[in-house]
Amino acid sequence: MKKPLLVTVALLLFGLAPGPGGARAAESYDNCSGFITSLPAVVSSQGVWCLRKDLSTGIGSGNAITIATNNVTIDCNGFRVGGLAAGPASTARGIQAQGRSNLSVRHCNIRGFRVAIEFDGGAGHLVEHNRLDSNLYAGIDITESARNVTVRNNSIYDTGGAPGLVRVIAISGYNGTVEGNTVSGVYSNTPSTLSLGPMGIFWRGHGSVIRDNHVSNLDSANGNNLVAGIITTGGSIVIEDNVVLAGAPGVGYGLLGNVDAYDAATFCRNNTTSGFSFPVAGCDIAAGNH
Repeated sequence: MKKPLLVTVALLLFGLAPGPGGARAAESYDNCSGFITSLPAVVSSQGVWCLRKDLSTGIGSGNAITIATNNVTIDCNGFRVGGLAAGPASTARGIQAQGRSNLSVRHCNIRGFRVAIEFDGGAGHLVEHNRLDSNLYAGIDITESARNVTVRNNSIYDTGGAPGLVRVIAISGYNGTVEGNTVSGVYSNTPSTLSLGPMGIFWRGHGSVIRDNHVSNLDSANGNNLVAGIITTGGSIVIEDNVVLAGAPGVGYGLLGNVDAYDAATFCRNNTTSGFSFPVAGCDIAAGNH
């Protein structure tokens, strides 16, 4: 009778252990090529570079972490990269790379920078499972010269606050897939009726997919700014299964597709928008939107 009992207990214990998709337990650093231990830092060797504690800096310009080579992963293991000490006039960026390829940023909590994550050019970038909050201009900013980018499962909160900025964007990028992200709170303190102001997702480039994102609480600076939940340029773009909810009702666009009037079609399907003057606009083919 003893042996079956021991087997049952063992099975129960294994059943309680978290699987790959479960809660993150004590981190293993076995895959780390090196560690970032202070800021600012420059990563100049390929591999996986990790954090094992919260880090912060008061720099008002430059980068907290600069990636200076290709094939680099920054894995913060849930720890913070903080820049709040520099204040609202900061132009510093949390993680930045220029002209590099095959870069990944994951499991980072980045707050208080003008831009949390910025990739200028390159290709094959992956930004996933990050929490980006209280950044002044953008959570994720990937320039038009980049290619084959994936931005997925990030949480981006309370983007805005830089003096004099009308346009503030939680996710901005080019050519790839934007999927499963949560954006809440995008605001500008500077009113203007001349151009679009706060945007949830601004994505450019042919052949992109914007899917299953949740965008809410776009602040229109007391009703003076036009806002856009999701806006795209370029053709052959699919915008589907997103939920976009305005902060101040009656101002701006829920979905605004194909604003540069490319010949290739923009498809908008099965999206839900609420509280906008123009719930769905600029879509060549629209079906199943609410």
